[in-house]
Amino acid sequence: MNSFKLTLLILFFYCQGLSAQIYFQRTYGFGSINEGRDVIQTMDMGFAVTGATTPGWGGQTNFYLIKTDSIGKPEYQFSYGGNGIDQAYALEQLPDSGFLMAGYSNSFSINNDYDGLLIRTDLSGNQIWSKSFGTSAWDFIYSMKPTIDGNYILAGSSYGSGNGISSGYIVKVDPNGNVIWQKFIEQDEQVNIKFIAAKSDGSFIACGSVSPSVSYPTDGFVAFLNANGDTTRTVKVDFGKHEILNAIGFYSNGDLALAGTSFDSLANDNEDQFIMRMDTNGNMVWLFLAQLPNKENNNDVYVNYDSLITAGSTSNAGFGKSDFHIGKYKADTSAFFEGHTFGGTQDDICYRIKRTNDGSYVLVGTTNSYGPGLQSVFLVRTDSLFTQNATVTIGIEDVVLKNDFSVFPNPTSGNIQIRKENLIADCTFFVYNIFGEIVFSSSFHGLKQTFNLNLPSGLYFLELNSKYGIERTKIIVQY
Repeated sequence: MNSFKLTLLILFFYCQGLSAQIYFQRTYGFGSINEGRDVIQTMDMGFAVTGATTPGWGGQTNFYLIKTDSIGKPEYQFSYGGNGIDQAYALEQLPDSGFLMAGYSNSFSINNDYDGLLIRTDLSGNQIWSKSFGTSAWDFIYSMKPTIDGNYILAGSSYGSGNGISSGYIVKVDPNGNVIWQKFIEQDEQVNIKFIAAKSDGSFIACGSVSPSVSYPTDGFVAFLNANGDTTRTVKVDFGKHEILNAIGFYSNGDLALAGTSFDSLANDNEDQFIMRMDTNGNMVWLFLAQLPNKENNNDVYVNYDSLITAGSTSNAGFGKSDFHIGKYKADTSAFFEGHTFGGTQDDICYRIKRTNDGSYVLVGTTNSYGPGLQSVFLVRTDSLFTQNATVTIGIEDVVLKNDFSVFPNPTSGNIQIRKENLIADCTFFVYNIFGEIVFSSSFHGLKQTFNLNLPSGLYFLELNSKYGIERTKIIVQY
C-alpha cells in the first residue's frame, strides 16, 4: 500500500469565461426536498436525471426519475420506492431505451436495514421491476457503470463482510438485476467507496476513503480490481487532513484523474478541492490542492483530450453561499486554467458533469436558490466554454387545486387571504418569483388567514406545502 504525505499550497484564480451560449438552466421537484445525483444524455438527445424526492411536505425520500427533451423541458417525472428511505445515486439507459437506477433503501429489507436497490423502467418511466440485494447488515450503493460484457458493476459500502466494520462493496449484476457476484474490499480500517470506473480490459478501479473509525481523519483511497472484483492493489492518499476521493477519469495512456475534497475536521466548514494524477501503478504524478478560506468541493471529473474539467461547488466565488463550480485544467499539467460558476443566492451543489454528443456539457445537482421546492434539482446545459448568460427556468406549474383551497383576491394589491378548511396539521406556504427564488414564506394554520406580501407588481407562484401533498397556483400582484 502506498501512502502520500505532502502539503501543497497553490493560489487559485477564477477567470471570466469567454462569450458564448448557455443552452438552459432548469429546476425540478416533486416535494420539499429534491436531489439530482446523476444525469445522462438519452438516445433521443434529451436528458434523464435521477436522485431523490420527498412526497410533499416532510416524509422519507423516494427514487426520482426526470426525463426531459433537449432543452430541459420535462417530459415526465416519477418517484419510486416504499415507506422507508429510498435514495438513487446512479442512472444508465438500457439498449431498449428504458432506464436502470441504482441506490439504496430500507423500504424492502427483511431485517429492517439498508440494502442495495435497483429499479428498472421502460422508456416512458413506468416501473418494470425493483430488486433489493445485500447482506444481513447495512449495504449502500453510490455508483454504477456498464461493463464490457453487457452487465453492470455497482459500488458502495457494506457492514456485512464479517470484519465488524465498513468494507468496500462491489456487486456485479445482469440487466435483469440478478446478482452475478459480490465482493468486499476489506482493510484494517473502515472503507467507504464513492465511485467505480470500468476499464476496457474488464478490470475496475474504485475510489473513496478509509478511516480507523468515524472519529479519526479520513484518507483518500483507491482500489484496483481485476475482472472478477478481486482487489489487486490499494493506495492511500493523505496530505495531513481529511481527504475523500469522489470521482475517477482516465487519461489517454491509462493514468487516473482523481477528484476529491480535503477538510480540516468533520465539524469544520473549511473544505478544499483537489485534483490529482496517478499512474497505473498507483504512483502520484502530480497534485493540485486549492487552499482557500471557505468551502470548495470536487465531486466529479471529466477528461477531454487529456485536459481536465472538474465539477463541484464553491463559496469563494459566484452569487451565493455555494454555487456550482467548474474548474478547467490544461492538458498534461496540474495548471489551473479557468473557473466558472452557476447558481443563485443560496446553496447550489453540483454532483455530476457529462459531455454531450455535440461537445457541450450537462451538469446536475441541487439548489436552495430556486424553486419549486425548498431544495430542487438543478440541471444546467452549457457549451464547451461554460459561459453564464442565461436565466433559470423553474419547474413550477399549477397543481389541480382541491375545493377547500383558495386565494383571494387574485390579482391582488398585496394583501391576500388564503383559505384551507380541511387542514388537519399546520403547514408552510411559499411565494416564488418567476426566477424560482422564495420571496415570501410563512406558516399557515388552516381555515382563513390574511397576509401582506409587500411585493412588486408581477407574476408569482404560491405553494401550500403540507405533509398531505402540494397545492400550487399562480398569483398576480398588481397596483
